[in-house]
Amino acid sequence: MNISNIIAIIALAFSVVSGGISLFNYFTSQKRQCRIDTIEAYRTLQTDVLDKFVSYPKEEVLNLLDNLDEPEFRKAYDDCRAMIAKCEHFAVGVNNKIYDFDTMDKLGGVHLIYLFDKLKPVIDNTRKNQNRNEVLYYSAFEKMVHDLMSLHKECKID
Repeated sequence: MNISNIIAIIALAFSVVSGGISLFNYFTSQKRQCRIDTIEAYRTLQTDVLDKFVSYPKEEVLNLLDNLDEPEFRKAYDDCRAMIAKCEHFAVGVNNKIYDFDTMDKLGGVHLIYLFDKLKPVIDNTRKNQNRNEVLYYSAFEKMVHDLMSLHKECKID
């Protein structure tokens, strides 16, 4: 083996190592960006939805359903469904790994379980009027919550 072959082998080895380092850095930066995106999306969900429901008891949700014929209750019900839709959009991102599940759980997974439980009567009411051929309303939100519940066995919902 002559010197030029040795140099070519060494260059090839350095190229392979360099390519491996580049791939490692790429995937590491992708995971980091996914976590950053999750934090930003959760912050928006916190502001738009979670903060508004934190002091909203489940009894008031049930009261909405009992009084849908009254305009102010109907408006509150529609607002509630709009906020559930925001949860659904976030959950689609989590379920499709656009957002990081573990980061989302650390930010407030248990809170999302209890929020789903609180809003379940509205979800059930919406599904009751749904065409059976359609994708189940709020199914991504429900899947995300069930995945969270598998981690948090202490959390129970009705």
